[in-house]
This record gives sequence, structure tokens and C-alpha cells, in this order.
Amino acid sequence: MKLLLGLTTVFAIGSAATGALAQPAGQPPPPPPPSGSTEPPASGYTEPPPPPPAGGSPGYTQPTYYEPPPAFGKPRGANTHDGFYLRMAIGGGYFNDSVSTNATFIGSGDITISGFTTAGEFLVGGTVANGFVIGGGLLTGVVIEPDVDLGGISAQSSGNLFFGMLGPFMDYYFDPNKGLHLQVMVGLGFLTGESSDSETAVGGGLAVGLGHDWWVSDEWSLGILGRLAFAAVKVDDSFINEEHKAVQAAALFTATYH
Repeated sequence: MKLLLGLTTVFAIGSAATGALAQPAGQPPPPPPPSGSTEPPASGYTEPPPPPPAGGSPGYTQPTYYEPPPAFGKPRGANTHDGFYLRMAIGGGYFNDSVSTNATFIGSGDITISGFTTAGEFLVGGTVANGFVIGGGLLTGVVIEPDVDLGGISAQSSGNLFFGMLGPFMDYYFDPNKGLHLQVMVGLGFLTGESSDSETAVGGGLAVGLGHDWWVSDEWSLGILGRLAFAAVKVDDSFINEEHKAVQAAALFTATYH
């Protein structure tokens, strides 16, 4: 009986020693599982920090981001008909002048002066609305040794005739980024010969042109222009009265800064 009690005591002590050896020495117990989780946490699990309060933590500043300008592209106003306007043009065409006079020594009937004419213009202005330009300028032309018809008698003049117009103009581009445009000038017309004793006929004038420009840089364009100019001018003094109805039809090459 004492032997059985002794064996029972030894068995109990051996079972406790076996359980102590199964547990590694110095190893902390695993952390408890997260709330609401049924899975045990992995070894070394650390609870994440709570999120910042709504609206950001105190002292937090929203970062600003720099957006660089585009590296490529046209500058503002490039290839657009706006701002300052300058046009220079040169060309040629046909001139015709119907003359009425009281000079009896010239002969009876109508007098016609006609021939080849140079044509030019110099205009300066500014854009006042979308594609709409106003300004002032000069239209010119030289009729080179024109033909003169005196009541059926034809002759060629040995001198040149100068024709021109000075006054305000408008130029309208139907699309400010393209080249089709309409030009109108109303002003003072004049007509004179090249000799020193020639009288200058003056009066009203009207010119209308239709043209197209093509861009060659951000502001410069080259183009062509068809122009029709009319002037009703006269010479009125104590000896001779002359009334001229002059028409110039010309094609011009243009250079425009706009």
C-alpha cells in the first residue's frame, strides 16, 4: 500500500516536470487576438495606430503642387490677327480715266486716258474688335506713258500720270486665325501729271479690296490682294475746268504685320 502511494506521487511529480519542459524558458506568452477576430495573431503582431481625426491633425498643412507651364505651344496672340496692324503692298494693273473739259483747243468729244499702272499701299492701324481693323494710309499708282484718245484720235503720252488716295480704311478678317479679309478705304483722291506745270485734280475716292494672307511667322503674313479704286476728281480754275472719273484695277502682293 505504501508502495502504490509512492508510485502515484512519483508519477504526479514526473507529469509536472514533463509539462514544464514542454514550455520554452524565457518565451513570453502570445498576445491576445484582436477584438472581434477569431484568428490568433501572428507572432510579433503590433496593433496599428489609430487614424488621424477628421480634418487633419493640429498644425497639418495641405501641400501645394506647382504646375509648370507647357513646354511647347505658340505664345499668346501668335498667328492671330489682333493688336497692331501694318501693311505694305506692291503690284500692277490697268488704269482708265474718262475726262470732261471745257478746253476748246483740245477738240470735241470725250477724252480717255488709259494704260498700265503700278499699284502700292502703305497702311497703319489697330484691331478694335475680333478681326476688325481701322486705321489710315495711302494708296498709290503710276500710269506709265498712257494712251490718250482725243475724240477718236489716239496718241501715246510721253509723260507719266500719278494717281493716289489718302484717308481712313477698315480691314476685316472673317476668321482672325486665317487669312481671308475684306478691305475698304474712303478718302481724298488725287490725279496729276509729272510736269511742273500740271494741275492736280482732287476729289473723293473709294477703294475696295479682297485678299488672302498666309502666315510666315507668329505675326507676319504674306498674301495677295485684288483691289478696285475709283476717284471722281476735278481741276477748277478761271481758264480750264476738268472732271476726271478714274478707275484703277490692280493685283498686289502684300506683307502684313498683325
